[in-house]
Amino acid sequence: MNERAEPFVVRCLTGKLMGARAGQLSSMAEFVGFTELFRSEADKVVGPVVICADYRQLQVLKEEVAIAVLTGLRQFNAKLERSALMLPTHATTLRLQMDRLLREAKHPGRRVCSDAAEVKAWPSSCLDATEQSRLDEFLKAPD
Repeated sequence: MNERAEPFVVRCLTGKLMGARAGQLSSMAEFVGFTELFRSEADKVVGPVVICADYRQLQVLKEEVAIAVLTGLRQFNAKLERSALMLPTHATTLRLQMDRLLREAKHPGRRVCSDAAEVKAWPSSCLDATEQSRLDEFLKAPD
């Protein structure tokens, strides 16, 4: 699968580890497609999931999409063990928006991360050796 050709990619990497990449989620149709794929992949995991989300290509969400994201985050809380979201380095407004959404989703296992090292460190205590290895591979994949 060519991940760059798709507006978003979500898949179960191994065990309970899920990887997600999203470029633009600029419309409700794109967000709905992303959510449907996300839930389909999450349903393959027995028990709670750990998510690594590479959102370095993401831009500030439109208000209607942000509201839908918050609803989706809240609905997914029961299935989530931990998640790390990597954002673009110099996207201050997006960072503030995502910090607010995660805070309002009310799950202490969610975190916005600044770089790959932080993304790797945050879920590490929840992953076995195989999952850690697949997380490394996911993070080394091209931007």
